[in-house]
Amino acid sequence: MTIGDRKSKYIFHCQGWVPPAEMRTVARELVKVMGMTPARSHPVDDYPMPDGTGGHGYTLFQPLTESYLVVDVYYDLNETDILVSTCKPDRMSMDAIKAFLSGRIGPTMGWKLWEE
Repeated sequence: MTIGDRKSKYIFHCQGWVPPAEMRTVARELVKVMGMTPARSHPVDDYPMPDGTGGHGYTLFQPLTESYLVVDVYYDLNETDILVSTCKPDRMSMDAIKAFLSGRIGPTMGWKLWEE
């Protein structure tokens, strides 16, 4: 079996949001809850862009040694979506992740999207 054989994607949808600086901390803590390892620091892109395009919020990207985590925050909708792609899905507890995100951001639902 090669490392990508078990790649799976999960989406978590939260009511609410936290500011970018706080989300950096939440993302690092979430990576630990998932039993994974951050690969490097993560950039944050704020919206709207200088040319006025995009919505109102931000996107945070966190590479993992097990793949990646992306956070999209929508201020105007009061929502946060978190996408996790991992080749180590057996490390993830959906209940623990939803409980963590519900406590840090707001009520959270989560689904497994697909396996590649």
